[in-house]
Amino acid sequence: MGKKGEDNTLKDVELDDLFKDDDATPASLNNKEVTDQKLLQTQAVTARINEVKLKTEKETMDKVAKELGYTSYADMKKAEETKLIKEKGYNPEDLEKVLEPILKKRLEDDPRFKRLEALEERDRDEYVKTQLAAINEATGQQLKITDLPKETIDMWAKGINLEQAYYATQGKQLINKVKTKTGNGSLDHLYVGSSSQQPKTRRLTESEKDIYRSIAPHLTEDDLNKKTVDI
Repeated sequence: MGKKGEDNTLKDVELDDLFKDDDATPASLNNKEVTDQKLLQTQAVTARINEVKLKTEKETMDKVAKELGYTSYADMKKAEETKLIKEKGYNPEDLEKVLEPILKKRLEDDPRFKRLEALEERDRDEYVKTQLAAINEATGQQLKITDLPKETIDMWAKGINLEQAYYATQGKQLINKVKTKTGNGSLDHLYVGSSSQQPKTRRLTESEKDIYRSIAPHLTEDDLNKKTVDI
């Protein structure tokens, strides 16, 4: 979910440049410049996560709507609103011109949504810290959020556990790297997520189940547990 007033400099940050080695930072940069650079990197990663998350949520809503016979979620909502407005005796086109700007402004100014964004960011930071600790303990690395490859972040944003997403996208390369350093030691715990075994589908996340419940409340928990999403 994007944030109002977000720093426009994020538009100039190339995501592929986020994953360069920190050691490559020019020596001429002072501490403030380095701190600012790292802040921009973190903000850009967060923006990327939000972008993929919103895209995934939209795809889920569209999928549910199509199962109900509509071309998209927007088409379904439009049909429902038009039907309701006509039942009340109004012209949908006339009301849309008046109501849409009012509703948009109300949502933008609602402090509850701003608090929710802050809460989601705090929870995400705690989650990332825990997941990175698990990855670093298993691999002997010292990764930070800005060290994670783009493909790992994309998979995580689609609903895959961050640690699993890292092993799934980096497993083969990671195993070879660790093998070189440790010889023939056991690496079974890393093979679980190797790219050769990367899953093609996954179960719905709780947030995706919530979307289904809100749009298609007739579905049972058993129905939701049977549904899968392509990765």
